[in-house]
Amino acid sequence: MLSTRPALPTITRLCLTAALVLTATSAAAQDSDGDGVADGADVFPCDAAAAGEAFAPARAVHGMILAEDQWPLIADDDFNDFVATYNYAFQLDAAGRVVALRLTMNLLALGGVFDNGLGLHLPIPRGSVSAATLSVDGGPATDLLMSTTDAELTVTLAADVRAHFAGQPNQINSLPGVAPQTGSTLVVQVALHTPTTMLIGEAPYDVFLFRVGNPGHEIHRPEYSGTARMDQSLFGTNDDGSSPGRWFTDASGLPSMLLVPDATAYPKEATSIRTLFPDIAGFAASAGASNADFYLSTVDSAAAYAEPGAPSPAFTTADHFAVNGACLPTGSCQDLLSTGQATTDGTYWIDPDGASGPLAATQVQCDMTSVGGGWTRLTVPLIRDHLTHQFIDYRNNCSVAQWNGDRIHFGETGSCNSMTDVALAVTLPFGYSEFWFSGLQYEDGPSSGSWDVGTENLTQKDWATLSGNSVGDIAFGSRDLARPTVSFTSAGQARYTSCVNCRLTFLADRQVFSLGQVSTDFTIRASEGGGQIEDVYLGHLGEIWVR
Repeated sequence: MLSTRPALPTITRLCLTAALVLTATSAAAQDSDGDGVADGADVFPCDAAAAGEAFAPARAVHGMILAEDQWPLIADDDFNDFVATYNYAFQLDAAGRVVALRLTMNLLALGGVFDNGLGLHLPIPRGSVSAATLSVDGGPATDLLMSTTDAELTVTLAADVRAHFAGQPNQINSLPGVAPQTGSTLVVQVALHTPTTMLIGEAPYDVFLFRVGNPGHEIHRPEYSGTARMDQSLFGTNDDGSSPGRWFTDASGLPSMLLVPDATAYPKEATSIRTLFPDIAGFAASAGASNADFYLSTVDSAAAYAEPGAPSPAFTTADHFAVNGACLPTGSCQDLLSTGQATTDGTYWIDPDGASGPLAATQVQCDMTSVGGGWTRLTVPLIRDHLTHQFIDYRNNCSVAQWNGDRIHFGETGSCNSMTDVALAVTLPFGYSEFWFSGLQYEDGPSSGSWDVGTENLTQKDWATLSGNSVGDIAFGSRDLARPTVSFTSAGQARYTSCVNCRLTFLADRQVFSLGQVSTDFTIRASEGGGQIEDVYLGHLGEIWVR
């Protein structure tokens, strides 16, 4: 939201309060880095200086900066003279103070005739900074030179932004009919030796332009009056409407630099932003107090720049700070239990294949009390984001197996007589020999037919043997064995009536199934047939546990 003090954006795991710090760790809790925060609540369990993270506008979400570079003159108000997106990731200590940050900026357009540099001023005392670096397009990080005349961290990100569009002259990515150019992605990383309190909702803070050849001619968001080198004599000249506390505006109150908390459209060349977003007039007149959703409320899409192939925001590095898992135990919940590192149910950090392995450290849910304990829960996010896996289509492009949010989607294409034979095969980084389910259900998809079970029994077929029945099944086990160990049908479930978008419950709830040997393969197979297109969702309803 646009305002003089922007509202807090969507934040993931923003910080840990003092109360949580005091109560998070008990005698039985795992605290690998000894920072007083239990690993289950610690985003960085091997870093005693960091415990939480925050994002602005949100994780993997890009906000947008649009600027008109002719201030203090009023020109065409097309706000495409400089267009860039931003995303901040913050690393926080246990008190919620910033210990490091990463800014990712995608340079999208230069529609102005002036050549401008790009600067950044952050509300961090210069003396608190241990390192500030810049990486361009995923290249090596280079040190940023901090201004010695500004008390807070102030750096130059680009001496001339045009150089980040291969030096192309004239307007870039604002003229219809002109081939788009790809701008650079800039990644700024700042590390602090003194943790600092920052208002996350004020991001992107003070991103500003300065005129090449006349660096005192700066343009900032209206909350900021300029750096130490700003030529203050420009205020009050020509068409400037600035007033104390709200700078770089015209007489109508429209700022020369706008912030939008999402990637949005921007005007094509010589088209006023008032045409694209008519409600911006109310935003300007109220100094941002009203019509803050001007970029959503009324939009004249005919006024937007929309050239095919125009660049879109992306990340050249991860959208979050990586977790160092060097201090974490390897293996599974069973390993934690057997070594005495954890004995109570809860969420624990592990590095499944060790610090030298390719798998990232991750949090897992452990059941340490049921049926002898040591059970690791297999969730869709754990499998999808952290474990090696593959989808198998036994019918060669006739079936569909894919992720659908936090669900597994099995279905059929309709090109093979409406037959489905697919599987999700997961390679676990630890061995298991037993598994059980709690409250497991599957959900019929929205297609015309229902995913029925009861006649087909996949535990009586080899893994790759095609189903020939019009009624299907969903089975579980290891492909190290000839056949699945258990299925909905073999557990006693049956349904033959149409039931689109309904749910069906696995009947053998909390019953332990044994492979009879140790395996690292856990596979879910789904088969269905008949004359209708049918699909099913699994994994989001109920729990799967292995040991």
